[in-house]
Amino acid sequence: MLVVLTCSVSLLSHHEECLALFEFKQTILHQNSYAGGFQKLDSWRKIRSNTSDSDCCLFDGVVCSNTGRVIALDWSGSSLSGVINSTSTLFKLVHLQMLYLSMNNFVESHIPSEIARLKQLRSLDLSYSGFNGQIPNEISHLVQLSSLDLSGNPLKLRSIGLEYLLQNMTRLENLHLSAVDISSSIPRFLANFSSLRSIILAGCQLQDELPSAIFHLPKLKYLNIRNNSNLTGFLPEFHNNTLLELLSLFSTGFNGIIPESISNLNHLKVLDLERCYFTGRIPGSLPNLTQLTYLSLYDNKFIGQVPSLASLLKLTALGLGHNSLEIGRA
Repeated sequence: MLVVLTCSVSLLSHHEECLALFEFKQTILHQNSYAGGFQKLDSWRKIRSNTSDSDCCLFDGVVCSNTGRVIALDWSGSSLSGVINSTSTLFKLVHLQMLYLSMNNFVESHIPSEIARLKQLRSLDLSYSGFNGQIPNEISHLVQLSSLDLSGNPLKLRSIGLEYLLQNMTRLENLHLSAVDISSSIPRFLANFSSLRSIILAGCQLQDELPSAIFHLPKLKYLNIRNNSNLTGFLPEFHNNTLLELLSLFSTGFNGIIPESISNLNHLKVLDLERCYFTGRIPGSLPNLTQLTYLSLYDNKFIGQVPSLASLLKLTALGLGHNSLEIGRA
């Protein structure tokens, strides 16, 4: 006898989604009534949220589709606390495309593996909210993500590694994991993620060499990998079509010279190469970076004269100390 087993995803009605959202709200607390974000939840008190005629689409921070599905939840900076666990009704909202819970206080919470149920997520921001423990493997199943921000939480990625986490997230535009304990290398395939606009991996205990092809990502504007002392690399020859606005390699193992082609970074506003191992002369083309507001070459191994920086009219911060430089005319 052949037995065929079938399963289906149980989709909630609009009313059931609202009840699930209300139940989730019941598990969290408001901490500071004077905080600006607190007002975002005032609407929950004005509307009888647990009654049959309530409509959660009227709540501040909740966005619904034309068909009444809850597709976005933004409670960033709302002075919330509590525990989010595997039984949370939040994970019943399977139509969510955006989930923003940043700058709250969920200090006893791990990221539950049930987050994989939110398969339509495009943007996930849990930054600076106290989540801790291991990042679950299941986050790698959120293949629709264009923005992932887990920064500023005492999280670890050691059990799966950055390569496993990102391998299927080919639509990523923003990757922000600062202060997450990654303790692995940056995968080479990241240089093939052509949609990337922002990579912020500061203080992640990154290892090995940064693939230089990452500098040539066509849409990349922000690359911040500061405070990763075991991460090495070098600056490649730059093309004249790069969009980089911020480049921070502060306190990394980067070495070699600064190529003259750095002048092709004509959108660059912040160049922070402080406390690295760069050598040679400061390129004469550096003064062509007329959009610079911040420039630090402090504590490297540069030699020779400093070219005139008089053309850098927008510069507000400059660090050149702890090198073997001669101050004078180029």
